Amino acid sequence: MPFPKGQNPNHPAAGSTIKVEPIRDKKAIVRIKKILADRPRDLCLFTLGINTAYRANELLSFKVGQVKTLQAGDVLDLKQRKTHKYRPVTLNATAVAAIQGWLQVRGFESQWLSLTNVLRVPLLLLASILSL
Repeated sequence: MPFPKGQNPNHPAAGSTIKVEPIRDKKAIVRIKKILADRPRDLCLFTLGINTAYRANELLSFKVGQVKTLQAGDVLDLKQRKTHKYRPVTLNATAVAAIQGWLQVRGFESQWLSLTNVLRVPLLLLASILSL
């Protein structure tokens, strides 16, 4: 049920800021990966995000052709939307395994790595995992 304009209690007050911190607790990362185990797409995006530190919009911009032949140690170079600069990242085996796992499930029929621009794991679920 949508809230009337300006009435959403979860929205920050005007002029305030929200500080976002990376997930540093390895146990929390393991718990999140267990929850995402039956969602290979979301697991791939999460794993890439924590291993490359790319922003969500950058992860969603990958094309299959950019990632289908990558191996551990290869460099993935992506132009960041926020800074408009290229930032190379050397992929580790975990990131490559996540990409390959997702490609095995979905195939190569689409040019985009992610079929939609929505991460299906609710943020409240992730917040509750992190607080455990």
